[in-house]
Amino acid sequence: TGVPVLYPDVGKISEKSPAAETSLMTGDRIMKINGHEIGSWDEVETYISESGGNPLSLQVKRDGEIIAIKVKPEKETVTNLFGEEKKNWDIGVSPLIYPVVGTVVAGSPADKAGLKKGDRITEVGDVPVKTWQDMTELIHGSPGRQLRFTVERDGSLSEKTITPEKKVIAVPGQGEKEIGLIGIRPMENTFIRRFGPVSAISLGLQSASASLGGHA
Repeated sequence: TGVPVLYPDVGKISEKSPAAETSLMTGDRIMKINGHEIGSWDEVETYISESGGNPLSLQVKRDGEIIAIKVKPEKETVTNLFGEEKKNWDIGVSPLIYPVVGTVVAGSPADKAGLKKGDRITEVGDVPVKTWQDMTELIHGSPGRQLRFTVERDGSLSEKTITPEKKVIAVPGQGEKEIGLIGIRPMENTFIRRFGPVSAISLGLQSASASLGGHA
């Protein structure tokens, strides 16, 4: 029937990254890379990872206009779940996921405060948030500390006070770290990509194989 994939929309742009040195902005939709049509975020990642560090010519759509942007990927070191380091080409952008609640965990601080599916978080404290990552950075960095959330629901704004629960997680290459969690998951910025029968069978087998291989 198809699989959900992310739109090729620019989310968080890391400071001092190659993307930050261009005119790329959160909310830009990447239409083309090096003249090739882009339909989803996984295609954006593929072109970046296979760039070899060569400059990329992007065409992005912003407020109905097409803007040409050039960006040169740089090598970054990432640590996977097994603590192994790997170098990838990167430009310092994440896919756009809006700070809109998709799921509220029953009994969580968010549930007790009355957050609901579809609520959009516009501010945490006095800090405006444009992406899910903006919001989670503030929540993760405030374990056990009371936070004020400005919430948009059905066109109206309200405020809710929530204290993130303290959770200890294992960070690859860094050991254990204490973060804050309130018990919400995002409503992702996705669409359903459909495939022909042959491609669907092949992708289904790959998915099943990957799923089995991930269990220990």
